[in-house]
Amino acid sequence: FGLRVQTVPLLVESLDRLRAVDPRLADVFSLRAFAGLSFEDIGDLLQVSRSTTQRDFDTARAYLLSLHG
Repeated sequence: FGLRVQTVPLLVESLDRLRAVDPRLADVFSLRAFAGLSFEDIGDLLQVSRSTTQRDFDTARAYLLSLHG
């Protein structure tokens, strides 16, 4: 992911804010961005469709970007 040390606290805070709004969005984002799971694998894990996980990831990404955009 190429994170710099100084951005880690900001990312943690942002993910915490996202989790407060929608825990599944935070889970999907974390599983995709940090664990590298496919949308299909995330869907299987969370018992939702692949398209739902992709939509959740896009929504989570947009939310996170809006916090600091």
